[in-house]
Amino acid sequence: MSQNQYYAKELDGFYGMLQNILSLHKNGLYDFTDIKQRLKSDEKYSQRRNDLFLSIYQRVYYAYEKMLQHERCYDFADMINAAKESIDNIADCSVGYKYILLDEVQDLSRNRCMLVHSILHKNPGCKLFAVGDDWQSIYRFTGSDLSLINNFEKTFELRTRRSFIESTHRFGEPTIKISCDFIQRNPMQSHKLVKNTQSAKTTISIILNKPNGKTFGQDAESLVIILQELITKYGYGKVKQKSLQLISRYNHDIKRIESDAFRIKKRDGGSDIYDVI
Repeated sequence: MSQNQYYAKELDGFYGMLQNILSLHKNGLYDFTDIKQRLKSDEKYSQRRNDLFLSIYQRVYYAYEKMLQHERCYDFADMINAAKESIDNIADCSVGYKYILLDEVQDLSRNRCMLVHSILHKNPGCKLFAVGDDWQSIYRFTGSDLSLINNFEKTFELRTRRSFIESTHRFGEPTIKISCDFIQRNPMQSHKLVKNTQSAKTTISIILNKPNGKTFGQDAESLVIILQELITKYGYGKVKQKSLQLISRYNHDIKRIESDAFRIKKRDGGSDIYDVI
């Protein structure tokens, strides 16, 4: 990797961090006093680093808001916040809602929560039905706050009844036990007993990478182990006729497969699909 490529990658990471902070800022309804408090550190270097970042972010934030106003545009957080303000300003007590269905409630952020609060306040007697799974919460970077559903009764100040869905048809043992044990190591996650109603079996094999100081090729060693196990079990001829799908959370992760044993080639057409050769 050249020096310019390294700097470009670092800048891309910084831009991504600014974007995430902006989303958390607006969806979480924080002001700069809240943000400064959250960035406090007892370690001198970390505090200096946080202060420098905040000084940069403040300028980016105000420039961004000025651009939105100039272009007469709304981002997604603005639309949620404007919807809440519109409902609060309705003079009539009721806006006609008897039921609210809140899906994917694990993704609830503070501003969306306040929007639901406003609708409930304008509709006395309105019933709220929420469906969600805190185990599937993956949008913390956009402002989702698990405390809002972990303390659901306090969040909405309603008499509530909880119903648990603890059966799955997607996979069986031992995958269920392994995955559940892993998730519930986090004390913030709810505890539940998941089971497969059909007593299905779904085997799983976990291979952990060991640090070896390599930037690339570390995951390739695990891939070699997997291929060797498949060849031992099914034979080289059958494995050669099959394709193996590798799923990565980020596109650049797939490059860690690059090594003396494997080359990575992106398919034509602009898709985010790579061939491991």
